[in-house]
Amino acid sequence: MKNFITGMAHCSFFCKDFDRMLSFYRDTLELEQVFTLRHPDGTPWLAYLKVSDRQFIELFSDSYEGDNVWDDISFSHVSLIVEDMFEA
Repeated sequence: MKNFITGMAHCSFFCKDFDRMLSFYRDTLELEQVFTLRHPDGTPWLAYLKVSDRQFIELFSDSYEGDNVWDDISFSHVSLIVEDMFEA
């Protein structure tokens, strides 16, 4: 079977505490905050942090009620890079 995946574009997380999670990736790990999209009221909706040239971490301010257990986690999705989407 041919491996069509050439990389990972981003992984996405809902944040129980958006400011704290953003601070961890931006200030502690020193990832560049590339951009932030905002709700109409001006509050942050999501932030993109650069891991490498084509890899990012996406943080959503939409909270979740979980405790990071298997059935109730903050992970949202992962975006993969492929050479040819229709062939993959």
